[in-house]
Amino acid sequence: MRTTGRPLTDSRLAVLALGGMVVAGGVLAAPAWAETRGDAALSGTSAPAAKTRAFSGFDNSVMLGPGAPPVTMSLNVPGGKYAVGAKLTARLVGGASEETVDCRLAVADGFDDSVMTVSQVLNLQTMAVQVVDELTSPGAVSLTCDKSKDASTIELRFVKVTALKVNSSSVGPLDLD
Repeated sequence: MRTTGRPLTDSRLAVLALGGMVVAGGVLAAPAWAETRGDAALSGTSAPAAKTRAFSGFDNSVMLGPGAPPVTMSLNVPGGKYAVGAKLTARLVGGASEETVDCRLAVADGFDDSVMTVSQVLNLQTMAVQVVDELTSPGAVSLTCDKSKDASTIELRFVKVTALKVNSSSVGPLDLD
């Protein structure tokens, strides 16, 4: 991703880690790069910018083999409010000609599920999940993945989980235009 030479401030780091989305004043919105200077500039208030702390973990190759149980990857974080995103690429290594992969990203009681199909034709598929929630004490952000067929082997590649600790958060339904 090209950052056009601007320094990675706390607010720009938060934008990049969430794949170009901004969490500001409890609202998830597209970034306005000319005006991104933390929460104050995005919400139109004169309050100082909030400090954001990022925690990130990765695994470049996780195998889901024949008959294997679901795999859980965890990132330990201190208590607090978090905006968490995860992404991975799945590859069919052997067995069935088509396989369904399902993953759940969980923080406290919040979660996001995603499902994708990999096949011999579409052998690399990428998935992203995100969740916003609060841990009342130190705990783990977990990404759990499973496959639908016992006989196949799936490789989960380039798994990344990033948790952004934020001062405030809000979760609600999207407005329909």
